[in-house]
Amino acid sequence: MEKVQYSDNYGVFYHIFIPFFCDSNGDGIGDLKGITQKLDYLNDGKGGGLGVRGIWLSPLHPSPSYHKYDVLDYYSVAPEYGTMEDLEELVREADKRGMSVLLDLVLNCTSDRHPDFLYACEHPESRQAKMYWLDANGDARFLDRDAVWNTLPSWHKTVNGISYLGIYSSVMPDLDFNSRETREECKKIATFWLNKGIGGFRLDSAMHLYSTSEVEEGVSHHAKNIEWWEEFRSHCRSVRPDCYLVGEVWDKPDVRALYYRGLDSSFHFFLGNEIADFVHGKLPAPLFSKKLENAYLCAGLTDAKYTDSPFLGNHDMPRFAEELCPDEQDLKLAAAICMTLEGTPFVYYGEELGMRADKADVCPAYLPADALGRARTAFDWGEEAGMCATRFSRGYLSEDLSRQREDTDSVYSLYRRLIGLRNANKALSLGRWEPYPCPNDRVFAYRMRFGAESLVVLHNASPSPVPFPAEADGKDYLDLMDGTQTIHTVKNKRTLPPRHSAIVYC
Repeated sequence: MEKVQYSDNYGVFYHIFIPFFCDSNGDGIGDLKGITQKLDYLNDGKGGGLGVRGIWLSPLHPSPSYHKYDVLDYYSVAPEYGTMEDLEELVREADKRGMSVLLDLVLNCTSDRHPDFLYACEHPESRQAKMYWLDANGDARFLDRDAVWNTLPSWHKTVNGISYLGIYSSVMPDLDFNSRETREECKKIATFWLNKGIGGFRLDSAMHLYSTSEVEEGVSHHAKNIEWWEEFRSHCRSVRPDCYLVGEVWDKPDVRALYYRGLDSSFHFFLGNEIADFVHGKLPAPLFSKKLENAYLCAGLTDAKYTDSPFLGNHDMPRFAEELCPDEQDLKLAAAICMTLEGTPFVYYGEELGMRADKADVCPAYLPADALGRARTAFDWGEEAGMCATRFSRGYLSEDLSRQREDTDSVYSLYRRLIGLRNANKALSLGRWEPYPCPNDRVFAYRMRFGAESLVVLHNASPSPVPFPAEADGKDYLDLMDGTQTIHTVKNKRTLPPRHSAIVYC
């Protein structure tokens, strides 16, 4: 099977939850101008900054909620985030620095206050009514009205007694993708933003536009979703040939792989947990290797040009450093693994600082038990300028950016080094992962290959130094933890220190 990358989007992407990143006007809410002001932090276009090649923006459309996943208007920008001109400036400035901008596109549902939904409920014969799962919609007659989704009922009623489907919430009515009107409207939305210079979309809930609650008995909801994404990608390509589509397919590797028929990439869910389990000795290295090999093989069987999207955490999970790797050395090892796997890694804002707070600490904007709220707090710039209001009462356990920038041994410095290494090395940025014999259960080893370029990657999670494999012994190598080529030996044999990672140029 030919193993090549599909897209030019081969660098690292940075995920920004807009209201919590950088506040440009002092109202406590992050905004688009704030992001533009901080672009040099991400990539200054001259070799400085983190070195990321793209940005994924959380939903930016008007919405009654802070998270904006219940959209009121797909064609405008939430006023608290700025204006359309602010977005256009952000896209232009990002492009100058070699970065593309992806929008989070939420097509599964709208807000129950969306004008189309309100009109649909009042006019059952209208075009808008055909776009939702309503009693008036003939498609809705075959659906199970007692369906339950994540322990919550899927069907709800308006104050006027109109029944409608909303698998996530009563305030988020589902769109009906059997409807030609829905499909054409979604294409129109995509066209609008692509023409604004947007480089592509992160597609929310990509496997649930047709959920199990939205297909007839015996029909695969995955097949229906994939058919739509093939149609959608074809349309986006006609508007912008280099449009990049990455989907949220929160499922096992064999299911995720199916969606490569309609998407350029999908997020590698469960990878962060597997990395943490390996680091902590709960997942033996050979078994971890087999899991990765299976994931890549599944994807390759669907599309030889697939692009994986590894990540440690996102906005729908507790902070990785808080929940899975609070120890800094463990966190560094986890980051080194994620950043040396194939595909297009995504870094969630603040992850490069190891941002975390004491679990007993409270962010006043959220309930103490709100894990997602804890994951969506202000980026820690280390100064008041740009800081958003959503922060913990006692601050963070991690060091802020201003301090980490001055420390060559910090988590931030490691991320900057790893991203720079990916950008400079085709075997890492464009290559494919290959299994490599793991020396023992606590040493994860693999090969990255692109054409004639090849390197071996070693991660030592054990408490002891381990000898280099025979093939790698004597070859040029780089210790990822300190960025040096210092030779460590035990009894005159080259070794990798405990909780260190290295690449060996073969």
